[in-house]
Parts: sequence; C-alpha cells; structure tokens
Amino acid sequence: MRDNEIRYARLAVKTQHIVFSRTLGEVRWRNTWIIGENIKEQVERLKCQPGKNMVLWGGARMASTFRDLELIDEYRIVVNPVILGSGLPLLPERPERQAP
Repeated sequence: MRDNEIRYARLAVKTQHIVFSRTLGEVRWRNTWIIGENIKEQVERLKCQPGKNMVLWGGARMASTFRDLELIDEYRIVVNPVILGSGLPLLPERPERQAP
C-alpha cells in the first residue's frame, strides 16, 4: 500500500458512513449503517446534528432522488472520465423550474 492509501484508510475507518439501499440487509464495516426507507426524514434529522458537512457519493439515480426530495444544499460534481454508451443521465430533466 502507498502512504496516501494508508492515510485514507485510517480516515475512512473513523468516518461515519450511511448506505442508502432498499435491498441490503446488513453492513459489516465499522461506523456504517443503512437507510432503506423514509430517506427525507432521516437525512433531515442527520442534517440537524452538529458536525461537518455530509458528502453524497453515488450515481445518477441517487442524485436524482436527493434532488427530488430537496435534500441537496450545494452541488460539487466530480466527473470521472469514463464514456458510456447508455445509462441514466446525471440529472434528468424536470418539468418545473427550480428556484435557486
């Protein structure tokens, strides 16, 4: 392992992780739990807790779900340089316009 991987691993073990899944029943990694339902209510509760910002790592479906539930306060989009021939667009069009 490289030094930067070891530093990242040490940080990752200390960081809380939330897995959003409708099918996963359990997780084995420390500081990790599952949210499978009532996403809006549970994320709003987490956002009220003291601490730093949350980061959402996921794909187009997760980004769209969080956008539709109005849970995103700020977008910082990171694009990995992979070209796909098909799949979900990152942010599908919405019929109504959303105010900033």
